Amino acid sequence: LHLIDLSLSRALPNVAVVRLEAARSDTPGHRATRLEARICRFGAGEGRAEVMARLLIDGQERARSTLSIAPGQCINKSFDHAFRRAGAHEAIVALSISGALSPRSAEDAWPADNRRYLRLSVAAALRVLLLNGDPSPLRHRDELFYLRAALTTGGAAVATLGPPLHADVLTRGGFGALRLGTYD
Repeated sequence: LHLIDLSLSRALPNVAVVRLEAARSDTPGHRATRLEARICRFGAGEGRAEVMARLLIDGQERARSTLSIAPGQCINKSFDHAFRRAGAHEAIVALSISGALSPRSAEDAWPADNRRYLRLSVAAALRVLLLNGDPSPLRHRDELFYLRAALTTGGAAVATLGPPLHADVLTRGGFGALRLGTYD
């Protein structure tokens, strides 16, 4: 927790990451996530400032982008990242400024807000059970063949549904010995 005295002049130069959120991504992959940062430049100044925005995932730099920000301007910057494993992850967007923010000072008045942290919980694959009550040896006549293919391809359409799915197909005869507790 950082306490910052904001009673000082609002004219002091500052660049800040004011928001960091996670959203679904159109990038291929089961665990693709879009991290959206809002970066603003406050205070007095002239001209545009060159700001390097870096995305760190679990302490490792995964992407970077140079932004040109005018005084009073806010920019939305999106980073797409596909997580390799499920579980808890930490995302950080960190800023570094090259050049002066104002004619009177080359320093950012509030360096503590140049980083924004986000804790993410990436879902594992869901296990689902598909019961085929009328199986057919011909694929084009077996409805579950198409459903299973659609649920387990890992394409962009499935990524919009949420976590990846692992689908098991069962016929009527195998239902008796099954433990339903192993499925989501």
